[in-house]
Amino acid sequence: METADIEKQLTIKCLSSYLQQSNKRRLHNINVLRDFIDCETKKKNLKSGEKEADLLFHETSKGEKISIRFPGKESLPRGKDSKTYPQDYRPKIITRDGEELPDLTFEDMWSIMDCINENAKKYMKCISLIFFRMGRMMDYECKNEKMKLTCEGQEELVDLNLWRIHFDEECFKSLDSGIESIILFDKYKISYEAFIYFFELILQNEDGKYYDKKGNLSSGRTNTSDSMLLLASFFAGFTGISSLLHLFVRGKGIGKMTKEQMMKYMGNRIEIYNARDIILQYPNFEGVRHRKTLTKTIEKNMLTMVARDDIEKIGYVNKINDKKTMTYEVFKKAGWEIVDISTMDYDSLVEFLDSKYKNTNTKAE
Repeated sequence: METADIEKQLTIKCLSSYLQQSNKRRLHNINVLRDFIDCETKKKNLKSGEKEADLLFHETSKGEKISIRFPGKESLPRGKDSKTYPQDYRPKIITRDGEELPDLTFEDMWSIMDCINENAKKYMKCISLIFFRMGRMMDYECKNEKMKLTCEGQEELVDLNLWRIHFDEECFKSLDSGIESIILFDKYKISYEAFIYFFELILQNEDGKYYDKKGNLSSGRTNTSDSMLLLASFFAGFTGISSLLHLFVRGKGIGKMTKEQMMKYMGNRIEIYNARDIILQYPNFEGVRHRKTLTKTIEKNMLTMVARDDIEKIGYVNKINDKKTMTYEVFKKAGWEIVDISTMDYDSLVEFLDSKYKNTNTKAE
């Protein structure tokens, strides 16, 4: 694929509520990995630097293995009042020749981007779009997979249900073949595919670490990925060196563009839509009643919707409220379908509307 075609294929169409879905996926992975590492650490009596386990996450098309080794060094106390993170791990790369790379730092991540810039600068905006997606877990799918766990030479298969990268295969292959081997420490060669899957494990560890520390998702995956996006924008010629350094210094090692800067850099490659507007503007959805707040009451049970179809009896809500279970049951018995748009991305919402209205002419009375 040509660079322009890859960029076009990677164009991001998302709903303005995408963070709700992103945070659900992030929290799911945080909890699954936390429970797994905690269980295995206790069961096998693991300790960082003494007895550790490797969990294989991905094997690239070139035979490289991307795994995590746990528990990591932050699982141990580092001072009198230091806080430990028991679920810490170290992402690892084993080359196709079976060589294990030393632990990579964020400085090494900058070196990787520098190497890509030297060999394949034309792909920098494509890579930026992928960083944006990874920071928000777009194009991910939840899969239950058997994964190989190794500890002191003993192997076993474990089942883990995680949200995983699921990018367009043709785009990914084009980038992997177009970007020459990335050289690290003047001796190791890794593929672009290995780098992306390795970076995914860094993002996952950052999410778990900051969630454990703060109890929220304000830091972690998105900030770390956006820092790499900022670096990519520098190599692409959009961000100047002074702005780059200023943003990283101000953010104490985490650099982020503003939303406006990001949209300007990406041009028309990021399109953000309001779900309600998509519903109301969908062909064959004429005349459906809508106000700023739309409510309907059945048997004294009131429900607020963002859009409402009285003919097909479909109510679109921003989010299912667990406290409204009885209300949903009343509406269901009355023949209504309640759609939670917070669980949908752009494509799934359009697909749902197609299934309901593509070959109909819906008009409210």
